[in-house]
Amino acid sequence: MIARFRLLILLLSINYLGYTQTRDTVRMKKVRQIIERFPNTRTVGLQIESFNSSNFNTKDFSTDVKGEVNELQRAKIAVNLPVMAINRKFIATISGYYSQTTGDMSITPLNGTSINNDIDLKYWSGSLNTMYISSLFNNPTVFTGSLTGDGDHLDMRRIRGMITSTMILKRSPTENFSIGLIGIIDRSSRVPALPMVAYERHVNGSPWTFELLFPQKIFLERRISVNGLLFMGSEIFADRNYVTLGTDKLDGIYEFNEASIRSGLTYEHRFFGNLYLLFRGGISNPINARLIERNVKSSDYTLITKRNGSMYFNFGLSYNLF
Repeated sequence: MIARFRLLILLLSINYLGYTQTRDTVRMKKVRQIIERFPNTRTVGLQIESFNSSNFNTKDFSTDVKGEVNELQRAKIAVNLPVMAINRKFIATISGYYSQTTGDMSITPLNGTSINNDIDLKYWSGSLNTMYISSLFNNPTVFTGSLTGDGDHLDMRRIRGMITSTMILKRSPTENFSIGLIGIIDRSSRVPALPMVAYERHVNGSPWTFELLFPQKIFLERRISVNGLLFMGSEIFADRNYVTLGTDKLDGIYEFNEASIRSGLTYEHRFFGNLYLLFRGGISNPINARLIERNVKSSDYTLITKRNGSMYFNFGLSYNLF
């Protein structure tokens, strides 16, 4: 859901600019500014994440199991391509995502015998996204829909959907404000819909810009140079993986979902016009991690894990064709 929210905000901003601007040079300048803020929505991107060691506690069928995760790393590749555009009011895009998570996990049950396991999780997703620009109560309004299939290296596991409506209430050189609603078509979701708020304001007499993207992130942005941007703030990340288990207590296909709040600094520099290099670091604080049987609501989880916070570092390289 978080990735789709980022894509929505990018498409919303770009196409609203195309909807209101008449000069192509002005519009493309604004589009580039927006693309710089959303690395995961460029044509193609690669990111490498690394986390230091952290302890965790798992509730395993009324039994507490403690452990430690070491050398956790994740490689991610994302691709976004437009496939259709009609009069700048209807746009269709396709997007793909692949990640591989590796590391080492040691588990210490009540009997005190330590068990070591290698972590090697692969996840992919592909989406078809559509967007239509209209107006409601004399305000520009954007409607979007997406259909997403995902799985692991063995097979496709789930198909999900999402629909949104977003109304632009204010847009000026110093302040922008939009509200909307996200409808989630997913039997495992705990809620059928979420509110959405996008607010941006330049701080008077300061080089900083405040930006809130609810429910995803809050941050301050500052342009260091013509090609350099600095971000400082917090962001919610959601990682999903599928695991196939065959034990006495766990037998079948399960989802392992972890949500975390990452706070820190991000610096991104643009080279040769369309190539971007990203450095990010800070503290990752997991909110919770749940093991859920496939096609079951996340509130009816099988296991729940609480993991301590850890330092993280992220390196990214992306290219935008358009």
